[in-house]
Amino acid sequence: MPFEVVETVTKENMPPTVLISYMRPKRKGKDAECDRGKVKPKLTMTVPTSIFISKAETFLLLVGTGADAGKARIKASKDKKAIKPSEFKSHLIFRFGFVPKLGDEIFDGERCAIRRLTDDEYEIDASVLKDLAKS
Repeated sequence: MPFEVVETVTKENMPPTVLISYMRPKRKGKDAECDRGKVKPKLTMTVPTSIFISKAETFLLLVGTGADAGKARIKASKDKKAIKPSEFKSHLIFRFGFVPKLGDEIFDGERCAIRRLTDDEYEIDASVLKDLAKS
C-alpha cells in the first residue's frame, strides 16, 4: 500500500488571525453583581506583531456596512478619537472600548482572519460582527 502526503497545519503555515473579544470588564467588590447590567461591553482585538508592521502610533476602528458587513478595518489615524495599542513582544492589543453599533451582546475569544491592505490599514473578516450589527 503506497503512502501519500497529507496536509498539516502548523504555526508556520497557518494564516494570520486576530483574537476578538467584546466583553464586560470584570467588577470586584460588593457592588459587582448589582451594576452588572449597567456596565457596557468593550471591544478588544489582539493582533500578532508578525503581520502588523505599521509605523503609526494611533488607530481607528472601521466597521463594514452593506456588502462589507462582517468586516472590520484597523486604520492608522492622527484623529483625537484614535487609540494607541498596548505593545507586547508577540502581539498588539487594541482596546477600542464600547462600540454602540455592536450593541450589548457579548462574545469572547473569536479567532478571525486578518490581512494587510497597506502598511497602515488591515482588514479583519469577522462574521461575529455581522451577526451583532444585525441585531
